[in-house]
Amino acid sequence: MKKNDFFDQYKDPRWQKKRLEIMKRDEFQCQVCGDKERELNVHHRIYLKDQKIWDYENKHLITLCEDCHRMAHSERKELNLLLADIHEMFLSEYIEVIITLNRFNPSQIMYIRKFLNDMFPLSDKKFYD
Repeated sequence: MKKNDFFDQYKDPRWQKKRLEIMKRDEFQCQVCGDKERELNVHHRIYLKDQKIWDYENKHLITLCEDCHRMAHSERKELNLLLADIHEMFLSEYIEVIITLNRFNPSQIMYIRKFLNDMFPLSDKKFYD
């Protein structure tokens, strides 16, 4: 989606309706600082590729004042940079793990997966089925 196409969505009546619905839900109040006087925005907590801005579930939308909205986007940029750094740091280790696992036969890999599940239970998620 082109940048202009994205911003044109804000003029669409479906967005205006969704925006009003979220602001009513949040009682026309910033959900971070509680301000009711400053200009309010409806903030998308997440962005999904190729999804129209009015098609998001309400739980992914929140009313923020202009200052808190600016801060939320600033924090998102910082978080993205941090995640990129973490990804870069662990990518080489991940590649080493894959190379090492390729040296094992399938039954050894199943044993390793079972061991990891026993040592590091992840609620309903498992390293193997």
